[in-house]
Amino acid sequence: MKQTLFRLLFASQVAAVSLSLSACNDLLEPQPVQQLPADQAITDAGSARAATIGAYDRVQAYYQLNWPVLGFLPGENVRFNGTLNQFLQIDQNQLSADNVLITEAWTQMYQAVNVANNLLAAVPDVNDPLLPAAEKNQLLGEAHFLRALVYFDLARGWGGVPLILTPTRTKENGQGIGRSTVAQTYDQVLADLVEAETLLPDATTRNRAVKTTARALRARLHLYRQQYAEAETYATQVITNANYSLVTPYRAISTAPFLSRESVLELTFSNSDANTMWNNWFPSALGGQFNFQPVPAAITLLNDPTVGAIGRRC
Repeated sequence: MKQTLFRLLFASQVAAVSLSLSACNDLLEPQPVQQLPADQAITDAGSARAATIGAYDRVQAYYQLNWPVLGFLPGENVRFNGTLNQFLQIDQNQLSADNVLITEAWTQMYQAVNVANNLLAAVPDVNDPLLPAAEKNQLLGEAHFLRALVYFDLARGWGGVPLILTPTRTKENGQGIGRSTVAQTYDQVLADLVEAETLLPDATTRNRAVKTTARALRARLHLYRQQYAEAETYATQVITNANYSLVTPYRAISTAPFLSRESVLELTFSNSDANTMWNNWFPSALGGQFNFQPVPAAITLLNDPTVGAIGRRC
């Protein structure tokens, strides 16, 4: 009887283990709910449009805090009024290799590059009557422009960087790609801008790239390369465009409803898709932390009509 009972218990345990292993196998190989295989991600008009918005979202990610802070905080016009070490390092120009703001900015920028690369790889093969040729060209133009913008920013921050021009989908992708020179990085920016200007519509959309947006960035690129004649040519095309002009008062460019005539490209945020910059600039009376404070000398200059709001028109 005892032997029979033992056999029954043993059989039950084996069955339980088998079921648990089967269940584990099912749990270890679930279908991801936030990811799609590469060949299913961008296949029609809707997914192509959504992926393009996703590319702008990735650019928003690095522009909402990390990248601007790396630009203005090392200077003399703004000081850090907090205790977080990652900001103090930047404010004092004493950076460490593990500074989280630098790591996050670099990662976010290459994430934006990867979305653009996926668009450029997939959109040409989308065959959907709901995606006419003109719109397909627009989406491709936006992808080229956004990739140009990110590599322009990367070159300004780090000099020459690895140029990843195809989608990164496995850990093997991108291996062995070395660091390009500054000149090579800027050459890639120019190539993308030339292609973007060809593909983008000649319209006035202030929160998405159009031909004028590509021309404005190209003017800046030529300035950085000290190609002043070319910079003047492309800047003039923007300045003389009747759809763009300086606005008054100066603060109108940064107050609701935004997207003013002075804006060539704005990254649109909202209450449901907010950036973290305002919280660091606003004083506590307005719900902020006031971590970033303009120094008195900068405030004096901004309030001086000869060099501030009026002076910028000279």
